[in-house]
Amino acid sequence: MRGLAVVLLVGSLAGCATAPRLAPIDVAGRWVGAWSGAGVFVVPRDEEVTLDLVQDGALGTGRLVMHGTIAAESVPDAARDSGMTGIRVVADVSGSRVRLRHELGRELFDADMVVQGDRMVGRVLGTEPPILFDLTREKVRTASAPAAAEPPRVAPPPATVTEAPRVEPPPAEVPPPVSAVTPPPALAERSAPPPAEFGPIAEVRTIHFDFDSALIRAGDAAILDLNAEWLRANPDRLVLIGGHCDERGTVEYNLALGERRALAARAYLVGRGIAAARLTVTSYGIEDPVCTDSTESCWARNRRATFRVK
Repeated sequence: MRGLAVVLLVGSLAGCATAPRLAPIDVAGRWVGAWSGAGVFVVPRDEEVTLDLVQDGALGTGRLVMHGTIAAESVPDAARDSGMTGIRVVADVSGSRVRLRHELGRELFDADMVVQGDRMVGRVLGTEPPILFDLTREKVRTASAPAAAEPPRVAPPPATVTEAPRVEPPPAEVPPPVSAVTPPPALAERSAPPPAEFGPIAEVRTIHFDFDSALIRAGDAAILDLNAEWLRANPDRLVLIGGHCDERGTVEYNLALGERRALAARAYLVGRGIAAARLTVTSYGIEDPVCTDSTESCWARNRRATFRVK
């Protein structure tokens, strides 16, 4: 029934695609709910999904995490293989319509959503069987500061005293309520630490990149060939590929560049016969450097993709 409701709601607004751009509504916050679709052998799927968004006018940014996607072939690869790290997304907001896309391009992930109050529904474009979303925004909870106690009353001095009466200072101003809302993970932690069950091993080696590049160099391709050979010989092992950058550039740019580097390494291994379901990618940006000197030799060591094995 949820999938039918989503289709009817999105379809009823399909004729608005050519309408003028409307003032954006508020889509910020944490959205939780479910995605529905089909897995292998067209088995119906109904799994959890979370979406954290921050918004600046008609543009939002955040992170989307789809649970249980390993056996759902119709889910786009970028979302299916990201695991619990999720994908970074950009939201273009026009009125109650939200176009949700992967920060690296619509070809990786593209969804058309509709917001009604605290409910957001929609579908991932280009998927068959269709992938549908039904999300609800979590309510903001605040904790009120305790009221200040009334100051004790001071009796006036006797009438016979000639000294001017003492004036008591006014009570201190009560501080405003303190928000207890935790910022969304996309802002609270720019790059999550690797899961404890994943760790580096000598047989699967790190590769490096040129400045501002995600291209695999010839020497590093040879390293990836050896990594692929080991992974083929150990088919039960899973791998977390982390993309890293040097300290130059903005935090946002380096997070995107680190993800491109991790995706490039993953694509190379997939091309060498390693199942995509075994490879999860994440970006650490400028975090977790192996060298902290501001020199080219140090920066070159930090421009890398790492491989942690489970």
